[in-house]
Amino acid sequence: MAALSWPAAAAEIHYGALAGMNYTTAGWAPNIYLHPEHRLGLTAGGYVSFYLDPKFCLRAEFCWSEKGTSASYSLLTVDSASGLDMLQVYDTKLELSYLEIPLWLNLVLRREDNELGTLGIGPYWAWLGRGSLTTSLETFTNSFSYRQEYRLEKDDLKRADFGLAAGLSAYFYNFEVNIRYSMGLRPLFHQDFDDINRFLDPTNRVWSLSVGYQIK
Repeated sequence: MAALSWPAAAAEIHYGALAGMNYTTAGWAPNIYLHPEHRLGLTAGGYVSFYLDPKFCLRAEFCWSEKGTSASYSLLTVDSASGLDMLQVYDTKLELSYLEIPLWLNLVLRREDNELGTLGIGPYWAWLGRGSLTTSLETFTNSFSYRQEYRLEKDDLKRADFGLAAGLSAYFYNFEVNIRYSMGLRPLFHQDFDDINRFLDPTNRVWSLSVGYQIK
């Protein structure tokens, strides 16, 4: 990597491991009441890089990746039965874990014969390992209050996700530091939410920071 001089031969292959953190949210449908929050999750796995020539390489990764988000919003309405003003407070928590395979086309950044890092873009595919969404609703009026909770399980979520990612890597001897952003292109749920869940068609949005080590 940065302190190593690479031969110019084509089809050079390297592999290694990486681990880091995801800073994730979801692309919700616009809602003026929505207050989204981020979730921290782990990402870890391995990679294989194929150097096509000194300027470009293909890289495939195989990672376990934790994603998700939480959000809250409030609605002030009128109870149809009593005619009382009614405040409804929604809290939603989405937890997702995927087996993820990003495929990168990287531009190799060099100074003379030393690799400084890469600038890359590419698609990713992901398969859901675990997932759930929990929504709680608290309703308040001048005369009464009550709480309801609703839950969607893994079977209510789409098993596959795909999207686009872009990232920058810096090399230090056999180590690398990666910063990436990925954007899911597929809604996470089989169908629109009902009235209790007003977040229509959320999609994954992830910032990731990881450290890798080249084994070969």
